[in-house]
Amino acid sequence: MLIGEIPTGVYADRFGAKCSFITDPVLRIASIVLLFFASETWMFFVCSFINGFSVTFYSGADEAFIYESLIRE
Repeated sequence: MLIGEIPTGVYADRFGAKCSFITDPVLRIASIVLLFFASETWMFFVCSFINGFSVTFYSGADEAFIYESLIRE
């Protein structure tokens, strides 16, 4: 998750917080689908990586959304 904070923050800045909020569940669903079909160890690692990366999409967008809402008022 630490590695994914910077790229997902750039993604949220470039495309907006709403798009980043939508990307989180899409990646999480992909991670769960991959988990259903995982039969080898490396597939579980990839699933865990995608799941951790999806969490960073939400956390970065959440902080950006709070910061932007404070500026507007």
